[in-house]
Amino acid sequence: MKSKFFKSLAPLLFVNFFIVSCANVIPLQHKKNNDESPKNQVITEKNDSKNQILPKLGTPNNDLVQIDENLSPIGNIKTINDLNNDLSLTNENNNDVFENSAPKKNHNLGNSSISTIQNPFLDKTQIENLNLLSLKSLVKSNQPKPKPKPKPKPKPKPKPEPKPEPKPEPKLESILEQNPVIGSEINQVVEDLPIEKIPIINDKLDISKLSDYDNKSAQKIGFDLNYRVPANTFSYQPFVIKPNVIKQENDNHFLGEKNENLNIYLLDRINTSSVSENENVKQTNFGYLNPRFRSNYFKPDYLGFRSLDYSDQRYKEIFQRNIRFSTGTAVLLDSYNGESAFLTNNHVLYIRQKPFWETMAFPLMRFYYNDDVNSLSSLASSGILSLFWIKAEYDRQVQELRARNQIRRSRLIYIDPITQEKLTKFNIDLHKRYFREEKNFDNFGKDVAIFYFNHAKFREDIKGIFDFYQQHKNWLLSSFRYSNGETIENDITRFASQFEIFSNFWDHVQKFPPLKISEKSWKDGEIDYTTKIGGFWPQFAFSKNMFKGVYIKNGAPNFFVTNGPGASGSGVYNTNGELIFMNQLITVTKNQKSLYYDQNNLTSHMTTGILFRNDKIDLVSEIKKFYYDKK
Repeated sequence: MKSKFFKSLAPLLFVNFFIVSCANVIPLQHKKNNDESPKNQVITEKNDSKNQILPKLGTPNNDLVQIDENLSPIGNIKTINDLNNDLSLTNENNNDVFENSAPKKNHNLGNSSISTIQNPFLDKTQIENLNLLSLKSLVKSNQPKPKPKPKPKPKPKPKPEPKPEPKPEPKLESILEQNPVIGSEINQVVEDLPIEKIPIINDKLDISKLSDYDNKSAQKIGFDLNYRVPANTFSYQPFVIKPNVIKQENDNHFLGEKNENLNIYLLDRINTSSVSENENVKQTNFGYLNPRFRSNYFKPDYLGFRSLDYSDQRYKEIFQRNIRFSTGTAVLLDSYNGESAFLTNNHVLYIRQKPFWETMAFPLMRFYYNDDVNSLSSLASSGILSLFWIKAEYDRQVQELRARNQIRRSRLIYIDPITQEKLTKFNIDLHKRYFREEKNFDNFGKDVAIFYFNHAKFREDIKGIFDFYQQHKNWLLSSFRYSNGETIENDITRFASQFEIFSNFWDHVQKFPPLKISEKSWKDGEIDYTTKIGGFWPQFAFSKNMFKGVYIKNGAPNFFVTNGPGASGSGVYNTNGELIFMNQLITVTKNQKSLYYDQNNLTSHMTTGILFRNDKIDLVSEIKKFYYDKK
C-alpha cells in the first residue's frame, strides 16, 4: 500500500496576511500495527488510498460496528469501515442479534441456530390457518331468526306442508371462491348478502394463467463491485435459481391488486434442489430455499419480486425517500427551512450510545437521483475536514489580530499542528452543527429513532470552504503534497463534483410534502399481497425493491427483498406513497460468512421489519408529533 504523507514539510511555513501559513500542520504518520493483517482491511475510497496521516481515532469496541476513523487532515484515510454499522447482522462471536432497545427472541429449527428478531412486546398466538368456513356461520347468525312454530297436539304427526321460504341467499363459499380474500380482509366482510363485487386482493393463483419466466437479466446494482471487505462482515455471492419455479404476472392474471410485471416465486415448489449454480447457498437454512423454515416464518404460497432498473420512472420520489448515511439508511419524513427530519432504526442512529455523526465514516451520504446512485464522501476522506481546520484556525487568528488592531500587510499567520484529541473533538463539533437527535421521541421500546439534518447550513459551510480553497489555492497546492507527489487538488475536485449533485438533490427533495404514514393496524397471521416498494442500500448496492408477499408473525412483518448490512432503517411504502413499515433485520445461519443473491438480485435470506401500528401501540401518531410546525 502506498504511503501517504506530505513531502518535506518545513518546520515553519511563512506567508503574508491573507495567504495562510502552516507550522507542521500534519503530525507524523503513526506506524502500522504489526498485528494488522490484510484480511482485516476494509474498503477504501474509489481513488486509491495513499494511507492515513493521523493516528486513527478511538472506535467502538464492537465487532459489529468497527468504524476505522483515521481522520486525515488532508487527503484520504487508510481504512474506513461502514459495512458493519448495520446491527441487523449476526454477531460473529456468538450469533446473537444486537439490539439497543429491545431484548431478542431466538427461534431454533432442529439443531440449527437462527438469528432473527421477534417482537417480545406483542407475543400473541399466531393464526396458523384461516378457516373461511367459519364465516358462513357468522353470516348466518346475522340473519333474522324464524318465528317459533306452535307445538302440535299429541297425535300422529303428519308432515307439515313446507312453508314458502325466502329466496335463498348465495352461499358464502361460492362468493369466496369468486372473490378470494386473505386474513387481513376477513373483518371487512359485510353482513348484508349478496356481496357486491369490489376489488379483492388475489391470494390464489392459477399457475397456468401466469406467463413463463423470461429469465431477463436484472440490472447490476453493486453486488459485483470488487471492494475489499473486513473479515467480520458478509461478502455477497451470486447464485441461480432454476426457471421452472418462477413465473411472471400479466395483465390477465396477477398477484395482489394489479399487474406490476413481477417475477412470481412458487414457494411450494422451491427447495435446495432448485439451485442450479453456486451450491454454497444450500447451506443457508433461513431463507426461501428451506420449506421447513418457511412453514414457520413465512406462510404465503407466493412471492412477487422485481429489482427495478434505475431508469424506471415509476414511484421515483418514493424511492428517493430512503437515504443512506454512513451507518445505515433513514426515511425522509419532512423538511422545513433547510432542515429535514429522518426516521431510522435506533441501532442505526446510535453506535455505543453515541449518534453516528460522532463516529462518521465513509460515505457521508448516498442517494438516488438523476436515475443513478450518487455519493458524497465523508469530510475526512475527501480532505475537506483538513480545510475546515485550517480555515477555522486562520479565521480565529485574523479575528484576534483585528481585535488588537494589529492587522498589517506583512503580518504572518501560523497554523499550529493538530493533535489526535483536537481533531477528534473538532470533527464531532463540526458535525453537530448539521445533525441533531430527537431525545423526546417515544419509540415504545421499538428499534426506531428520529434525527435531523440541516442540509442548508451544511451546504453554506461547504461553499465557504470552496471559497477559502480558491482564495489560497496556490499556497495550499504548493505547501501540501502526498509522498507520491500528488497534491490535494484531485480530492477537492472530486468532492466538488459530488457536492454539486448533492446540492441539486436537496433542492429537489426538500420540496417533498410531509410523508404520509399508513394508519393500518396489523394482526398476527395476516398475509398481504399488495404491492410494496422501497429503495434498499445493502453495502455498496442499491436496489429499487418492488415486491408482494408479507407475513405478520409475533408483531413483525416478514418478507423477502434485496437486503443486507447498510439497509437497516429503510422504509417500505405502499404505491400511494404511504410509509407502511420499516426494515430492521435479516435472518442468517450461525457462522454464516456470505449472503447470496439470485439472478433477479433477490437475496435468499428473510427480512424482518417494524410495524408502526397494531392493537397495542400507535407509533404513527408519535412520529407525526415531530413533523415541522409550518404555521
